[in-house]
Amino acid sequence: KIGVKTNIKVYPWKEYKDVLYKGEEGEVGFYGWVGDNGDADNFLSLLSSHEIESTLNSAKYANPKVDALLEQGTKTSDPKARVKIYQDLQKILIDEAPWVYISHAEDLAACKPTVKNFYPHPTGVSWVNIVTK
Repeated sequence: KIGVKTNIKVYPWKEYKDVLYKGEEGEVGFYGWVGDNGDADNFLSLLSSHEIESTLNSAKYANPKVDALLEQGTKTSDPKARVKIYQDLQKILIDEAPWVYISHAEDLAACKPTVKNFYPHPTGVSWVNIVTK
């Protein structure tokens, strides 16, 4: 016990998104997603203030410095410069904590030795159209 009282409510997905976005049920919600391309921007772009209206930024977080760094990250092709940009961005997000990340699942994959051309992808999305048996 940590001394926090909660009232957990469960909703169908569409209703939950609406309730979460409108802020009708308190200050805390649980949300998750899966990155599909392995790029830092794939996760961090959701915290752009430009995504508030789309509801992707469910925290309704707005910070002009974050928006500027996100824009720089998408326009910069130099890998070292991008690392620095996203490191700076993450420092801000750690300090301001618009979202609190509580877990990160590990993807596991296995197949029989007779299966050929199966290559687990780092994002967890594996292409099976080339798999043979």
